[in-house]
Amino acid sequence: MRVAHLTTVHPQDDTRIFQRMCRSLADHGYDTHLVVPTARGESEYTLHGVHIHSVKLPRNRRERFGQARRDVARVAAKLQADIYHFHDPELMRVGLGLRHQARVIYDAHEDVATDILIKAWIPSPLRRVIAAAATAFEAYGCRRLAGVVAAGEDIAERLRTIRPDVTCIRNYPDLRAFERPTDDELPAPSDE
Repeated sequence: MRVAHLTTVHPQDDTRIFQRMCRSLADHGYDTHLVVPTARGESEYTLHGVHIHSVKLPRNRRERFGQARRDVARVAAKLQADIYHFHDPELMRVGLGLRHQARVIYDAHEDVATDILIKAWIPSPLRRVIAAAATAFEAYGCRRLAGVVAAGEDIAERLRTIRPDVTCIRNYPDLRAFERPTDDELPAPSDE
């Protein structure tokens, strides 16, 4: 089964997306892909069993909302994944477009409206209008996708007013970091 994670905001080595989700899927035998902007530009490589599809790193917000989103959508469509899992609210349109060819999951990392209300780069008189529009579009998308997960219980509770089956997946530590090395992995004792 092919699973593709999509982001325009997060770095390639993001703890939640790459370290926990993508690596765990790859470790369990899934054909795992991550479409992400990086400084490498248009390139493909594999890291820890995850196929990375790099697109051009946006220089500013305009490019992130425009070109980066289009690049991620183009690469994602070519992957023909069985499941698409996107991590940024600005990719909702991309997710809605992909839902006709595969199952699509939205991963809400934040409260979109609250984030918009405190963004200094958005003119103050427009923040409430933009926040309301973004909230309405998020709700519209959440009702139409195969699944919605949230990074925290507060976000999950808010989204459960839209659809009751929202799952909360918290950012717990990766237990592999705490595993004891086997005797074979321990350094040999020195003769000194």
